[in-house]
Amino acid sequence: MLAGACLWCMIWMAVNHIDEVPYLRDYVSLSQLKDWIAKHPQLALIITETVNILLHGISSPASIAFNLGGTLLNSAVIWGVIPSQNIFDTGLSKLKAAKSKFEQEMKRRVASMNKEAA
Repeated sequence: MLAGACLWCMIWMAVNHIDEVPYLRDYVSLSQLKDWIAKHPQLALIITETVNILLHGISSPASIAFNLGGTLLNSAVIWGVIPSQNIFDTGLSKLKAAKSKFEQEMKRRVASMNKEAA
């Protein structure tokens, strides 16, 4: 099970770096991929399970345990990690916008104070 989870962990890490692959970034971006997975979580799990079964089969108890580890990790990523990343990305973008607005206001005030002092 641990080996299956580790394999899918590496696959998901590779997916998180899809924007750095020159030929793939022309066709798909990480944000598009995450949005699609967030909108179609059941289909994403079916696709990952199909890949899992096609790669490792169901012929022995070891391959079933391997697949189960991948299934558990895929479920955690699809229903836990990706939705939480979207929440954090939204919150982070709001914080960055507020910081930018604050910095602009402070620059305006400093310029106004400098103008009055001169």
